[in-house]
Amino acid sequence: MSVVEIEFSSNTQLLIFTFLMFVGGDIFISIVALQCSISKLNRTRRQDENKPRNLSPISSTSSHDRMEVMNDPEKSNAEIVVSESDSHLLKCKSIQLLFFVVIGYVLVNHILGFIMIPIYLAMFPSTKDVLKRRRLNPFTFVLFTTVSSFTNCGFIPTNGNMIVFKKNSGLLLILISQILVGNTLYPPCLRFCVWFFGKFFMKAEAKYLLESRREEIRYFHWLPARNSKLLLFTVIGFFLVQFVMFCCMGWNSEGLRELNNYERVIGVLFQVVNSRYSGETILDLWKLAPAVWVLFIFMM
Repeated sequence: MSVVEIEFSSNTQLLIFTFLMFVGGDIFISIVALQCSISKLNRTRRQDENKPRNLSPISSTSSHDRMEVMNDPEKSNAEIVVSESDSHLLKCKSIQLLFFVVIGYVLVNHILGFIMIPIYLAMFPSTKDVLKRRRLNPFTFVLFTTVSSFTNCGFIPTNGNMIVFKKNSGLLLILISQILVGNTLYPPCLRFCVWFFGKFFMKAEAKYLLESRREEIRYFHWLPARNSKLLLFTVIGFFLVQFVMFCCMGWNSEGLRELNNYERVIGVLFQVVNSRYSGETILDLWKLAPAVWVLFIFMM
């Protein structure tokens, strides 16, 4: 939502808005929380290492460890303590791996946006002409739009949002990908990144993460494999339903009439994604049929 014409903001103001959107993003805040969790685990581990241990009585161990000693008389309490220490160390390293994967995930997606959007602008000079007419710095536009789409803020530094770019299907597809990976598809994508990273580096830590529950990792976005798949299928299902219904009710709407069939398909897809997420638009919503409004309300 906006009460000012953001296009008339200065370049410095747009950069400040970009910074605020980035640090206010859900994923960035989760990185801070993850770092706090790592610090707490490391502090607890150091405290445990500095504690004097009386390894003689079995009563000092947990019930699970006492059962291990009873079942295996040759296993000493000292071995159990070492095992617990190794397990705690593995957990710390695994969460540290998750921390670096999340940072890499954010950086890579933003870098891809910084690369793909300028390439598109260079390939289609008409988009650059739009920025020149509106006196927008191309670099600031790319930075602002990428961050806004990834964090699902929905701001675009042009009055009318993305209406002026509704014929630029390639740009819309780039923004669709940024919107999705920064929102609902983040947990499945994160799990895939950990699995892929574990194929080459830190295999034990990656395996620990993939086999652990969210409660153990203490990271809200970390979902089990089954839940991640269900989330992915749910997102696709909602998109298909909304896409079909929008095409049936709004294919010939005023904002889409000047587009060819391919541009309409991409435009509808962009509108469908944004009605559930960031709120960017290529249409004047008031020109749509009330039935489409009801559809958007239901999907939001």
